[in-house]
Order: sequence, then C-alpha cells, then structure tokens
Amino acid sequence: MLVGILLVASMNCVATLIRGRLVVADSGIAAQLLHQLMSEIIEQDYYEPVDPPVFGRESSESGGNRTNWDDVDDYHLWTASPPQDRNGSPLPNLTDWRRDVVVEWVDPSDPSVVVGSDQGVKRVTVTIRRNGAIVAQEFAVRSED
Repeated sequence: MLVGILLVASMNCVATLIRGRLVVADSGIAAQLLHQLMSEIIEQDYYEPVDPPVFGRESSESGGNRTNWDDVDDYHLWTASPPQDRNGSPLPNLTDWRRDVVVEWVDPSDPSVVVGSDQGVKRVTVTIRRNGAIVAQEFAVRSED
C-alpha cells in the first residue's frame, strides 16, 4: 500500500512538472507571435499613403495576405488561425493558435478611452490564443508622425 501511495504522489509531481513546462513553452511561442505581428503593424504608416483613406483595408488591399497593407488600420479586425506569415502562408506547428488584431482611435490624453473620430492616435491590440484561451495580449499606441 505504501508503494502505491508513493507511486501516485510521484505521478502527480511529474504531471505538475510537465504542465508547468507546457505553460512556459506556450508563453514563449505566444511572445514570439505577439512581437512579430505588433512590430509589423507599428512600422506601418499612420495614414493611408496611396488610396483615399478609410478606416480599415482599402478596396485595393486584399484580405488574403498582408504584403500590400500599408497603414496601421489595415489590420483592424484581422484574425488568422493558424497564424500566418505576411504572405498568408500558415506558420508550421501552430494549428491550435490564433492571432487577433483590433485597431481603434483613442483619446490622445488618455489612450484607454476609445473615441469615434480620428484625433491623431490609434491603439493597436494584438491577442494570442491557444485553443480559445488567451495566452498573451499587448497594446501599443501609434500616433500620426
């Protein structure tokens, strides 16, 4: 009986250790997915440089890949599961993962307050999920230059 109790206790310890390692691994993957996409978005122009500006993607910008997206709000409401590279190709071994983006106009004096018109500041929110659960989320603010 004592051996059985020790065996169950050791199996619980091993299971806890494995779960902890998976959480750490997921956090690393989520951080990479988050940083890559947020960097891509924040490097874009604040305003549409070519077409007449609208909030979101302009008619000349396809939804399948991001290679011709040229301003921050082109990413508004973009989602991909599994995550994709800029050309629209799925990233390998990430079938349970998803990236979502929301871009909103915000008050320049308080970026936590969403406003209904452009006041020169946009807040970008990137959310990384695995199996529907949020693993990472980041906010960034982009102002007109």
